[in-house]
Amino acid sequence: MMKNKKKICLVGGGSAGHVFPALAISSRLLENGWEIEFIGSRSGLEQGLLADSPLIVREIFSGKLRRYWSFRNFSDLFLVFMGFLQSLFLLWRFRPDVVFSKGGFVSVPVVYAAALLRIPTIAHESDYSPGLANRLAAPFLKAFCITFSDTRLAWFRNRLVHTGNPVRTEFLSADPERGKAFVGKGEKEILLILGGSQGAETINKIVRESLAELSRHFLVVHICGPGKRVESSHQNYIQFEFVGKEMADLLAAADLVVSRAGSNSLFEIIAMKKPNILIPLGLSSSRGDQILNAQYARENGWSSVITEETLTSERFVQELWLLRENSNAYLENLSKFEPKEAVEKIIIEIECLQKN
Repeated sequence: MMKNKKKICLVGGGSAGHVFPALAISSRLLENGWEIEFIGSRSGLEQGLLADSPLIVREIFSGKLRRYWSFRNFSDLFLVFMGFLQSLFLLWRFRPDVVFSKGGFVSVPVVYAAALLRIPTIAHESDYSPGLANRLAAPFLKAFCITFSDTRLAWFRNRLVHTGNPVRTEFLSADPERGKAFVGKGEKEILLILGGSQGAETINKIVRESLAELSRHFLVVHICGPGKRVESSHQNYIQFEFVGKEMADLLAAADLVVSRAGSNSLFEIIAMKKPNILIPLGLSSSRGDQILNAQYARENGWSSVITEETLTSERFVQELWLLRENSNAYLENLSKFEPKEAVEKIIIEIECLQKN
């Protein structure tokens, strides 16, 4: 009798950081013969990011998990409940052996539905400190994978595994020559500016204020976010609202990188040994996870860090020159970083849950 195919449901959403690591894991799972469905939000973000993948994407209602008072908290509770009912139906119909959660607000109703249906669930946390969605899901997890070995979860009683952060396979085999061809590189060094999948207004503003100085020394490649391009007369300045499959090659071609401090971007940058400046989201607009990520990277000598509160065009240019002057020291520290086989470690945990 033919053995039934192994099935897994992946869930994550709200930002690219909750989707791309799941995509890295899905590639290996497909090679291992798993049947996969991905559950995301109805925002369209996940559908767009996974448009070129072979995954079947399902959408559910999801409410944002806010840490502050808002009348929308009441309406969003209803959306979470609707998402929970949809998750019950999708999981009952698909009947996965395992659910893998990458976090984000869309994951909570799916994890709760899996618990009700007695489907074992595993989650991965990219940041130094767990996000609210993963903290709410934790009581229902059989295993919790963490990126940073120093992360402490005293309240979690099941299996805690240090895996590192999954890096997409294309980043480990990127071609800098393709990246240079993509931007038409001349003789200048490439300065790559990353603001996250939605762009970063603060970084965009500072970069544009500094262009007269930067474009004399660099080809400035600026990923500014959807709808955030502006007219510019600077010849050595290239803007993209979003970069898809070319991103790995573009990062490989870069000489210096400026980025937010989301864990996925951070580990892609250091895995490719790029001297970098991190500008983490401040406490006024985040829970401080990027600040902790950036602090960890600075302590290991991988990154220079500028806080949003101290960010000015003058400081930005000054730190870039220091980064450039000290690039050899950063490269030496980066050379000591060995990307953990995060994907393989996570898949081992998934396989163990499936067999149990």
